[in-house]
Amino acid sequence: MSSMTVWEFLEERDERVEATQALYEWSLNYHPGEGPFSCLLDLVGWSDEHLGEPCYRGGRLGWSEIRLLSDALREWVYDPPRVDDWIDRVIALEMND
Repeated sequence: MSSMTVWEFLEERDERVEATQALYEWSLNYHPGEGPFSCLLDLVGWSDEHLGEPCYRGGRLGWSEIRLLSDALREWVYDPPRVDDWIDRVIALEMND
C-alpha cells in the first residue's frame, strides 16, 4: 500500500480549509521558514507545540501574503481543530516526500 504524497493531498480540496491551503500553496514559492505559512504556524502556536521555537525567519510580508494570512487566520479562529488537523497532515506528508 503506497502512502499519499503531499501533492495528492493538495488535490483533495476541503472548502473548510481552502484559505489555509491557498496560503500553504503560495508559500511553496519561498524557502522553508520564509513564507507566510511559517508565519501562520507561529501565530497559531503550532511551531511552539511541535518544534519548541518559532519557524518563521522571513522578513516583512507583502500585501498579498498578509491577505492570504488573514484569511487563513480567520479559518483557524472559527475552527481551530480542523485547521490544526490539516496542518498536521500536510506537514507529515511534506516530511515523507
